[in-house]
Amino acid sequence: MDEELQEKFDEVKDLITPTSVSRWIVRSVASIGAGFVATKLVKTYVPTDNKKQELQVAVGAYVIGGMAGDAAAEWTAKQFNEYLDFVKGIISSVKSKTSTEETTPEDIPTE
Repeated sequence: MDEELQEKFDEVKDLITPTSVSRWIVRSVASIGAGFVATKLVKTYVPTDNKKQELQVAVGAYVIGGMAGDAAAEWTAKQFNEYLDFVKGIISSVKSKTSTEETTPEDIPTE
């Protein structure tokens, strides 16, 4: 049993990196926050006259909240990846300089 468990762990250990965990946390927080705000806005500002309308608004609010959460998660993941690529570009630019050369601000990419 231990060998089987070790094999499964070896398969996924490279997938769990600090970067992937950070991306997941940032994406989850953005998704939950945006979904909560959208749900509250719909529930608060859509007028209802009876119980049937209240139920319809509640269901609609959760659907809209879910859609807003998904959109926020996708946008956040895209921004995170762009930022990560930017940082990797800076690091590779600095590493490519030899120790005898001096790095100037012009050598660091701005976009």
